[in-house]
Amino acid sequence: MRYLGIALGYSLVLGLTAVIGTLGPPIVAGQFGAIIGSLSGQVLLVGVSVCLIGVALNGRAGFRKESELPAGIQDTSTGTFSVRKGIVIALFCGIMSSAMAAAFVAGKPIAEVAIAYGVPTYWQNAPVLIVVLLGGFATNVVWCTGLMIKNRSWADVLGKVTPNGESQPDSSTRRQIINVLFCSLAGLLWYLQMFLYGIGTTFMGAYEFSSWSLHMASIIIFSTLWGIALKEWTGVSRKTITLVAAGLFALVLSITLIGWGNALSVGSS
Repeated sequence: MRYLGIALGYSLVLGLTAVIGTLGPPIVAGQFGAIIGSLSGQVLLVGVSVCLIGVALNGRAGFRKESELPAGIQDTSTGTFSVRKGIVIALFCGIMSSAMAAAFVAGKPIAEVAIAYGVPTYWQNAPVLIVVLLGGFATNVVWCTGLMIKNRSWADVLGKVTPNGESQPDSSTRRQIINVLFCSLAGLLWYLQMFLYGIGTTFMGAYEFSSWSLHMASIIIFSTLWGIALKEWTGVSRKTITLVAAGLFALVLSITLIGWGNALSVGSS
């Protein structure tokens, strides 16, 4: 978000995550040939292709934004805009984030044990999350701790800070409570998306892996709308705005096609 903004950053990262997370599990499981040979699978693959087009359109819009904005301009909400740095980071994030979809597939044995012990089918992925999220938790603890040490931002978490980042002797308890509450709320909301995704994926039928793309759709839509609301694209040309709109339309269309392909697979089973 620092280098691309919310709209472009989330569209690129989640577009890549949707494609890799959707196709990765069936390829690893050796099901890709069967998918290509069926009408439902072909529709799904067309949807994935359209998703790639949407990612490309958003990337092109980002390059145009960089050339159209005045030199040295700061993004209105996130920091310095740099599409080259941002795309490199977005590629890495998109690939690594898609591992979450593979983790749900790899966790099937855990879900099966849960069902064997009488857990309702729609709750089966809840115990899988305990293992899946442990890796992400460890990574974030190490990274965030390193940043707080580097930036000397512990004081901002624990209490009141001065403009230069130095802790005040009379640390504010109120500020500390607010920080903890907002951090807790962010964690709860983030967890709920994966918890509800775990429930929804149990209703997806033969192409269960396609639920990953549907999950990404709402995030892409709302991140783009937030980017527009925060005026990230203020000052760019009409053509660039058109590219953003076309990219968003392509991403939404791809999700629709993937959902349709999944529905066809359910109807034919």
